[in-house]
Amino acid sequence: MDLYLIRHADAVPRGTPGYKDDDRPLTDLGRQQARRLGAMFRQRKLHLDSVITSPLPRATQTTEELLSEWPQDKPEILPFEEVAEEMRSKVVAKYLERLGEPSVAIVGHQPSLGWFLAWLIGSKKARVDLEKCGCACISCDAPEKGGGLLKWVITPEWF
Repeated sequence: MDLYLIRHADAVPRGTPGYKDDDRPLTDLGRQQARRLGAMFRQRKLHLDSVITSPLPRATQTTEELLSEWPQDKPEILPFEEVAEEMRSKVVAKYLERLGEPSVAIVGHQPSLGWFLAWLIGSKKARVDLEKCGCACISCDAPEKGGGLLKWVITPEWF
């Protein structure tokens, strides 16, 4: 399985009047970041079978922009409450196993995406801090503790 962990793109800052934290949308910069990440996926011919997304607006909007110019065979979008904030690694891993697809993206939030990545590569001491709209690619036979190989991590500056 190729698993792409994507932190949501740039959003309205926490504490901005008129927005509760759970309701913060993407900024114009965030929309551009997500579209550029989608363009990078297409340019590199990276396939996605499905995209699991946090139901929070900044993550769902990142997913929408990421896939906005995707070819006809767009991946299925699967909102999953578990990736909204405090991801429990074993719960997410079981969901991925049941899904049984070879190429999946998860669009979520820090720090839980970084913790999940560390769990997949088998290190409690690892600390991965994905930038906004950053992406990490992990290859694994099965999504389990220590079963993953970190292939790459990129920041928006790379695409």
